[in-house]
Amino acid sequence: MGKDHDFYTRFLFGLGNIRSCAYGRDKQLEYDKSFSPVFQNLVEMNIVKKKCVALISKHREAVEKGEDGKYHGNQIDVNEPIEDEMNIFFKDFFIRGEMAIGSLIAHSRYMGSNIGFLFTDDEKKFRKGLAKFVLSENDERFKGLDAFMKHNRTTWYEPFNDLRNKIEHEGWHLPNLQYTLDSNNKVQVRLPTSPNQTIEEILESYWQSMSMFCEEVIVFLLSLKLKQNMIIVFIPEEKRDKNLPVRYIVSHKDFPGVLLQCG
Repeated sequence: MGKDHDFYTRFLFGLGNIRSCAYGRDKQLEYDKSFSPVFQNLVEMNIVKKKCVALISKHREAVEKGEDGKYHGNQIDVNEPIEDEMNIFFKDFFIRGEMAIGSLIAHSRYMGSNIGFLFTDDEKKFRKGLAKFVLSENDERFKGLDAFMKHNRTTWYEPFNDLRNKIEHEGWHLPNLQYTLDSNNKVQVRLPTSPNQTIEEILESYWQSMSMFCEEVIVFLLSLKLKQNMIIVFIPEEKRDKNLPVRYIVSHKDFPGVLLQCG
């Protein structure tokens, strides 16, 4: 059914069911209001990602078919350049992503477990946030969360945020497309890349990292709200329902892996 289906299933059904076990009915609408901006910004990230990828694909196909980027005389004419629109989508992807992180931190505050201090390298700010956190520094659950946050910050979030800062504060933009001739005088379009990734791969990689990160953090924070007889169970990919491929469910501690239906 595709990645979009999996995303909506994980966030609406998976997280929704865990929320129902962690919060009573009288608090669920309030919770949903706090959660909504996280989900909405992730949805918008995905929308602009797909628009950017589709724009590139359409232009590349037009050049390959000779419908655009036509060579005559000593020049190559591009009648429908895509640089401006491509930059809008690319930049908006990073801005929406940082908005998702901001919304995630706000959501954690609503849940009584402000994770904002885990995004800083300032020791004083870290200690101040830790002193107010729901778990102590020596709690194994906190150690796991801290390690998870440090790993994600190092592997993808810090470079993501660095580029977002350059976009917003330094006027950064993608390099222009290049048009060249091959040995048969056929026009080829060359899109900007990082050392090892195309634009499409960059967007997809960051999208997967961001959506997984938000999901994992919310699952962890919800787990802190569950009753003592409830546990979170991870469902391996090969065992997930193909129609509702959620990654996490709540189970009674005596029946792990069996979905617990909560009101």
